Amino acid sequence: MRFLTIVFVALLAGCRYSDQDTKKPSDAGAAVYAAKIMRPEREDGRVLARRFMGGMSSQIIWKQAWSPDAESTLKQALASQHCSVKELSSQQWDASTSTIGGVRDHSTSYLAPASSSWSSVMLHLNSLVAEPAAAELSRLIRGPVMAILEYDQAAWGYSVFENGELRDRFWSVPDAVETPPDECAGNVGAVAQVFGVRTESITPYIRHVTEKDYDRKAFDDDEFTLGDHWVRVDFMRGGLVFRIRIPVGSREGVTFKFKRQNDGRY
Repeated sequence: MRFLTIVFVALLAGCRYSDQDTKKPSDAGAAVYAAKIMRPEREDGRVLARRFMGGMSSQIIWKQAWSPDAESTLKQALASQHCSVKELSSQQWDASTSTIGGVRDHSTSYLAPASSSWSSVMLHLNSLVAEPAAAELSRLIRGPVMAILEYDQAAWGYSVFENGELRDRFWSVPDAVETPPDECAGNVGAVAQVFGVRTESITPYIRHVTEKDYDRKAFDDDEFTLGDHWVRVDFMRGGLVFRIRIPVGSREGVTFKFKRQNDGRY
């Protein structure tokens, strides 16, 4: 298996890297990548408008075991959004410059297995390709894909795609993303069916958060409250039972970066 380095902008905000090279794990299902993703300069008005809304972080999880085939599928989905991937020169994080292979770490992305049968990629900060790339991934694999989103540290949400079509959408605070509540209410039954989990394990997370809910937890053993956008991590690794890792002190997965094809700027 060929291990790449792929860099996405801002792994989940607040992640840390070790100052040592990431090593190939004994399990060939996990790898660390650093590479650049190139994107053309031209963007439509809707995308340009969203750029000024605030910070956006995103992650895609698709039902395909991590393998060369999964890597190839991801590249095809990115290509549909006029993005390409290029390897970085190093996997080592430089503490003095906060870079990986000469690329600023907040401009990197992280690719890793989410479980034995799912793959995951955390895109760079303010990436706007999560949903269209997730839709294309679901078409390519003819199966389910979830884009997990966070906006301006004020709300989190997800979009579920299957066979190229949007199946469900959720935002915890609709007002924060200027979306009508009925368009982002989330469907517990649909998510449970797609991911093969019990409805009771995810129901407490898929709810619009009010002020009185802010400091409550979905489950007592969760790390984050419902009002904290990081509760999406509890939702993923608890409710959906994914092996989601926040890379603190070490990295397992892949990192890569978007680059505009027209002018080569990052």
